[in-house]
Amino acid sequence: MMCGCVRLLSVVLALCIIAICGWQPCFADYSAFEKFTKSGEKAYQLGDFKKALAEFEAATNTAESDRLAVDSLASSLTNRAIVLQAMGRWQGAETLLKRALELLVDGPDPTHRTGVLAATRTLGSNYLQQHKYAEAEPVLHRALTLNEQLYGKEDIKTSESYLDFGKCNEGLQKYDDALSNYSSALSIAENLLGTDHRQTVPALVRLAILYEKQGSADKSKAFTDRALAIARKEQGRNAAEVAATLVDLANFYRDTRKFEQAEPIYKQLLFIRESGGSIPRDVANTYESYARLLNSTGQTAEAQRLEARSLVIRAEEPDDSPLALSWRENNERGMFESTEGRAPEAEKYLKAALQDARQFHSQGLRYVSSLLNLAALYDEQHRYDEARAMYVETLPVLDRIGGPDHQKRLHILYRLTMIASEQRKWDDAERFSLQSIEGLTRRFGAESPEVGTCIYNLAVLYAARHELAVSASFFKQALAIQQKTLGNNDPAVRLTIKQYIPILKALGKDSEAADLQSHFANAE
Repeated sequence: MMCGCVRLLSVVLALCIIAICGWQPCFADYSAFEKFTKSGEKAYQLGDFKKALAEFEAATNTAESDRLAVDSLASSLTNRAIVLQAMGRWQGAETLLKRALELLVDGPDPTHRTGVLAATRTLGSNYLQQHKYAEAEPVLHRALTLNEQLYGKEDIKTSESYLDFGKCNEGLQKYDDALSNYSSALSIAENLLGTDHRQTVPALVRLAILYEKQGSADKSKAFTDRALAIARKEQGRNAAEVAATLVDLANFYRDTRKFEQAEPIYKQLLFIRESGGSIPRDVANTYESYARLLNSTGQTAEAQRLEARSLVIRAEEPDDSPLALSWRENNERGMFESTEGRAPEAEKYLKAALQDARQFHSQGLRYVSSLLNLAALYDEQHRYDEARAMYVETLPVLDRIGGPDHQKRLHILYRLTMIASEQRKWDDAERFSLQSIEGLTRRFGAESPEVGTCIYNLAVLYAARHELAVSASFFKQALAIQQKTLGNNDPAVRLTIKQYIPILKALGKDSEAADLQSHFANAE
């Protein structure tokens, strides 16, 4: 639900801008209102709900005391409701949303449809999350109608409204209507963004669940496979957005005791959550959800290990402690300066964040994040010795909180391999690469795409060392895995063949090279 709320929040915040630009009296001062609103949005996206609520309450007070436009007051109420929903305070959220709708209906401008839509959709979401489907149905139908009127039938917001309405019909066991709603949501998203875009995943997940409920296992699997394929391609915050939807699918399979379908999804969720872009609370929740499945299947030792990881994360300083706030400000400023290309300023703030992180009672994910942010900065500047030191410092921490197969640890081993290769320290590069393959094999299996990619990198490494026979052996392994898991025409397969052909020719294996060359030409 988190990512869906964030998207809705952005719609609501856009409403504030509309109010400021299009309806304000000439004497109104919106600067304080804007400041509180932007600060609240930032805190919400970081998962700091207490601060977000306080900032949005300040925006409400400012809108009332300064007699700002009705749209602004209503948007602040809607934003507060979204935060309350994230905190599970449903009744308080409902009260605020009904007040926002009364203001917009009774206000001087009878066409406040954007504000009405935001509050209506949020109210429908409130009922959905409480499983009050009868109350949600008329509210979500109104939201869908408003969406189509405001943005047209081929808009991503309309797709999202179809998705909400489908969940309501599914809850009412109107499965044919829900199927139509989900199919419309998917069709719109695909037409606008393409068939493999991350915003198609929510509809794919709902269709997978619905078909499974109806006993159509093959159709359910097809949609599940599509959703997972998209998830594997995403990184950072985009991947975290996809993960928020995949959670529903994993939990559905677990709760219906379809453990074989649930487990690979949980593994993919852990891969995403541990890779970055997710707040610590979401990482801990994923550990705990997966642990429930493992306990149900008798894998108690592994379940206890995941539960221990969750406890370590939850033992860190609260999100609203002074030290945590200082760390967050320094870290965000450092990342911003890095994005803007101002490396000296970025280094200053990231070092300050690392200094904050060293003071936490439990040196966990914040500490690791600070080390990795600095390492990445040095890595980009080709300051390889400094980057390597930062990367190496994270390894014992990750061993403690996540074990040897933690996704961040595997990423660090990859970067250490690349740095060692750049510095032509071939023995180190080989050692780090082999460790990566071992970890990925334990986590995903010997014939996973991730292992195939790592073996490909090892083949390239041996080619650079002019150990062509060994390189060819690894290219052959990588190609077999990639063809089996990705298909013959995947770009990764074509790249492996392109690199493999000259190795075979150098070894005098012209016939094998010719066969691959023919395949490569056909794929092109």
